[in-house]
Amino acid sequence: MSRKSKTPSRRQSTEDGPSTKIDWNTIGPDFSFEVHPYPPPNRKRKRDDLTEPQAQENPLTKKIEPMLYCVSPQHLWEDAKRYRKFTIARETFEVNDIILVQNEEDDPAPQVKSSKKASSVAEFLKNKWVAQVLDVRAGDEQHVYLRVYWLFRPEDLPIGRQPYHGTMEVIPSNEMQIIDAMTVDGKITIKHWDEDDDDADCPSDYVYWRQVFDTRKGKTGLSELRKHCVCESPANPDNPIVQCTSCKTWLHAECLEEEAVKRAYEKEGAEYPGEATTNGEMNGTKSITKKKRGRKSKSTGRSSTGQVALFKAELVSPSPDGDETTWKIRVTDLRDGDGEENMINIRCLICDAEID
Repeated sequence: MSRKSKTPSRRQSTEDGPSTKIDWNTIGPDFSFEVHPYPPPNRKRKRDDLTEPQAQENPLTKKIEPMLYCVSPQHLWEDAKRYRKFTIARETFEVNDIILVQNEEDDPAPQVKSSKKASSVAEFLKNKWVAQVLDVRAGDEQHVYLRVYWLFRPEDLPIGRQPYHGTMEVIPSNEMQIIDAMTVDGKITIKHWDEDDDDADCPSDYVYWRQVFDTRKGKTGLSELRKHCVCESPANPDNPIVQCTSCKTWLHAECLEEEAVKRAYEKEGAEYPGEATTNGEMNGTKSITKKKRGRKSKSTGRSSTGQVALFKAELVSPSPDGDETTWKIRVTDLRDGDGEENMINIRCLICDAEID
């Protein structure tokens, strides 16, 4: 997914030491870039192959194999002096910084096909790309280039945004490119969320990552996430999940609400209008207790078939200073228009135990 950005006419570099071997005034703003996959184990390099690929590990994670790469034209890249820092509009950046890159293309619409509540990209990430600086090279003050690894926003993935992707979520990759330093539009802090640690809350106030994307594998290159609940789907950290105190399974708010609506139909002897669908392309996620690992859930009251629902349900989180000290589900009767509400206890969708 090569990205194109227009380069502003004015450039600024705070570093000195331009090369004298190449007249950089005759050089255009773009370098072509070629990524080489690892050669097969039995394959020997040809004697006349003088371009030796370099291996680049991902500074964020060891979950992606190092990418072999070389830059062309190689003599220009080797002539450019290497730096650890560069300055754009009075802001200093360093190697390994996570940066925002100008994106003048229209953002793709979220490609979510699921009944689950989906997130959209955070406002400050719209019309921006995210990258990590690996290398800084400059021929002179007017020719400053960055070698970067891209961090994909969910919208930029081949399969698009999925229901489990959060608003602040990005995905580290091994897609490498050289960009003009003047396309940089600020830097951000990024955090890792380890889903295997049940005590680790999602750092949803920051840009975060939990999944990686090996671009060499195409659509199958997205790493799996931990799966939860009766639907065996990952969790969206923007939505709450609850852990059963008996079997320790994490349960999606949407699935608990759906089950509460079904039971309300059964209690009244009414036919449930349709089954909720889940996205079969999801990768994995986790489990749940009295912890809320996401944000407050919105109520569900319309059936997946589009029929007018008789009941709606909403997960209600514990409020130490309020009436509810445990997780509950508020079921609202929509038939008579008066909205009669009942608070019911949550039962596990796996072991049927009541969740305290």
